Amino acid sequence: MPLESVNFISDLNSSNPADADLEAQGAAHLRNIKKALLNTFPGASRTVGIQRIATKTTSYAILQTDSLTTFLVDTTSGLVTLTLPNLGQSDSGWEVQIIKLNAGANPIIITPTSGVLTSGGISSLSATRRCIPGVPTRVIWTGSGFFCTRAGAAPVASVIEYDGAVLPTGFEWPNGQTLSSATNYPDYVAVMGTLATFDRREFVAAGSVLGLSSPGRLTAAISGVTSTVVGSNGGTEGSALSLGQLPSHAHPAFIRDPKHAHTVNGLANPGGFSVAPGGVSAPSPGPVGVGTTSEFTGVRVNSASGGGGTDDVTGSVGSATPPPVVATQPTIIKNFILVVE
Repeated sequence: MPLESVNFISDLNSSNPADADLEAQGAAHLRNIKKALLNTFPGASRTVGIQRIATKTTSYAILQTDSLTTFLVDTTSGLVTLTLPNLGQSDSGWEVQIIKLNAGANPIIITPTSGVLTSGGISSLSATRRCIPGVPTRVIWTGSGFFCTRAGAAPVASVIEYDGAVLPTGFEWPNGQTLSSATNYPDYVAVMGTLATFDRREFVAAGSVLGLSSPGRLTAAISGVTSTVVGSNGGTEGSALSLGQLPSHAHPAFIRDPKHAHTVNGLANPGGFSVAPGGVSAPSPGPVGVGTTSEFTGVRVNSASGGGGTDDVTGSVGSATPPPVVATQPTIIKNFILVVE
């Protein structure tokens, strides 16, 4: 029987060789098998394992022989540390998968026996945290280092809008809290250099310089917020205006005398006189009329014939209630969650 044409294992014909074939053809069949194996597993230099499942509830030192194992980890009883093995260049391509089963707050900590690892875009980590349940993390040995995949694409220390009311497992509230420890949050500390979080409660965010210089749209002199410092904050819900902040404006030009002799701001028998923002002007002749209290608003009247000292007619208007400076545009209140792994 003629030999089949073989490149990969799937090309082998399980019916060959036939019982009637000459023994001399045996060498050709062996060569076909070798060719198929080498083409199907190019560069194979160690045992090719079969995907296996292992369940862990306590810390475990992963072995070189655990390659291709998927570890299902339950952290209900506490934090679980998985220690990666010491591997060499010949182990290039070694990998395992890690999946957290429970929704509890206790994390999985993945750490090499020695050296560092890379988690997503964060390199030189002595450990990395995994707490989000149900999402596989692949740990791959490249021959010189470990690379660990992350649950999401958002960089660590990102803040994401979130409409839910309950904090999802594996995230934190950006509410100004200090996270528990660098052991629990190694990725966040590597990015931020601190366990502190910014307080995003009831603040509206404005972009910083974003790699350029300040365009001067937000100045510390007026707002009290330094736009070149990430995390700088300030502002208030309302602010009362001072007299110097009022717009330039004019008052009524004349106040009438109420039919008796008196002095107004030291001017005797003024008749009619004009009032300007800078004070009372020089008197001008005019008829003596009947005045009312409202016509003396804000003017100090020194009585000369009323027999009784000094009267202050104030009649001030306005209030000290701060006008609102927020919610002048359509606004919706949202929750935010902080990416920490």
